[in-house]
Amino acid sequence: MKIAFVYDAAYPFMAGGGEKRYWEIATRLAELGHDVTLVCAQAWPGPSVRKEGGISYVGVSPDRALFTASGKRALIPPLAFAWGVYKHLKQVKYDLVDCCSFPLLSSFACKFALPKTTPLVLTWFEVRDLRGWVAYTGVMGIAAYLLQRLAVFLTKNHVAISEFTRSEASRLLSIPTRRCMVISGGVNCSEYTPLGNEVTLRRLVFVGRLVRHKQADLLIRAFLAISDEFPDLTLSIVGTGTEAAALADMAQGSAAASRIFFHGLVPQAELVTIYRTCLAFVLPSGQEGFGMVLVEAMAAGAPVLALSSDRSAASEVLDDGKAGLIFRDETDLIRALRNVLLDNELRRRLRAGGFARAKMYDWTGSVVPCAESYYNAVAARN
Repeated sequence: MKIAFVYDAAYPFMAGGGEKRYWEIATRLAELGHDVTLVCAQAWPGPSVRKEGGISYVGVSPDRALFTASGKRALIPPLAFAWGVYKHLKQVKYDLVDCCSFPLLSSFACKFALPKTTPLVLTWFEVRDLRGWVAYTGVMGIAAYLLQRLAVFLTKNHVAISEFTRSEASRLLSIPTRRCMVISGGVNCSEYTPLGNEVTLRRLVFVGRLVRHKQADLLIRAFLAISDEFPDLTLSIVGTGTEAAALADMAQGSAAASRIFFHGLVPQAELVTIYRTCLAFVLPSGQEGFGMVLVEAMAAGAPVLALSSDRSAASEVLDDGKAGLIFRDETDLIRALRNVLLDNELRRRLRAGGFARAKMYDWTGSVVPCAESYYNAVAARN
């Protein structure tokens, strides 16, 4: 089957969870014999079309900053991308197109460009209500909210990246659950296999984009609250983003500044080592459609702690605390960190439970077979 995945950000040129998910699925579908293309904004020099790792990349719009200085999506790049998607799909025929619902305009570009015989799948990484959109983009959020509602009617084929996101799509957009397939994020368990014994550095770890809703500042404050009690403990922040400077200033103004490290983006092999050798991985994000870093950390054998939020799938991914600890706020995080740091048996149970849970999200063993089966079914129905 000839499949196109439409999303303006493409891995490895950008390293977010959404683009990584599409790349992992695309790569494995190509290994299974499918002809797979990532239609994206061009983030590389030279020709707009390139072949890499068995899949094709087609850059349909210029390489512009997708995010503003405040960490929110810029307005102009989605317009250029939607126009580029429309022109490309008018020229090149596919058997199926899977388009990320955000940025919203590209979904409409796909619908208007595709012939009726080509099925369109919309993948929902997250769903926002009107208040959420206005908080994100100001008054323009009203238009975004209306476009999100209209996008529901572009196709009968919908995918959500978690049960949480599917329930939000049902609650906020009235998408029937029977019309919304869950194809989650995942992990390559063979790459992240934990060390045989607990060989750890005395450090806590955060991995993610340094933007406001990820709330890395909450973890820094919790670390500072226990830093005197655990004088050999360090904190590693892995990632880049618009909040990086503010977080660095926050760390530098503390007595434990020399024990807080900002690593930026790191190579994959180094990231695996960081997961494997930490005392605990903490995700204080208040907004996660899935949270791939959670399953990566669990697959590597790290005890995982995540914030419970009504806008996050973290509780689902951790099976409501069975494969990790869920905390409600900063005070609860401090308590949970103390428990993990002081209790060797608790860390052992979290490592074992997390690794077992991560196997359920293995790309090759679970996620990609589900995706291939769904795409085949959609193509057969059309």
